[in-house]
Amino acid sequence: MSIRRIAVTGGPGGGKSTVWSVLAAAQSARVLAVPEVATLLFRHVFPQVESEAERCAVQRAIFRVQAELEQFYMARARDNQVLLCDRGSCDGAGDSGGHGARHPGLHVARAGE
Repeated sequence: MSIRRIAVTGGPGGGKSTVWSVLAAAQSARVLAVPEVATLLFRHVFPQVESEAERCAVQRAIFRVQAELEQFYMARARDNQVLLCDRGSCDGAGDSGGHGARHPGLHVARAGE
């Protein structure tokens, strides 16, 4: 079974989470809404980053947790559902202009555009 992923991406304050929550609510039967873990981890787990080594370690941890969360939701998804990611592990593909080239089945929606 191939599950399509849609990533809502954009700059700080661009409305990503707002767009994500509105779409998830409007299409709740078809969409499994996958939250962004970075904000949660920065709020509740990681202290203030003080060095490049810490920044790299935090980024690796965020990516791993986000990827595992997406796999969890993919295992839950039914054939007619899509994953709607608030940024998600594939966000780098959208920010770099790759538009999912490294992530088959990914469709990037940029907030504010």
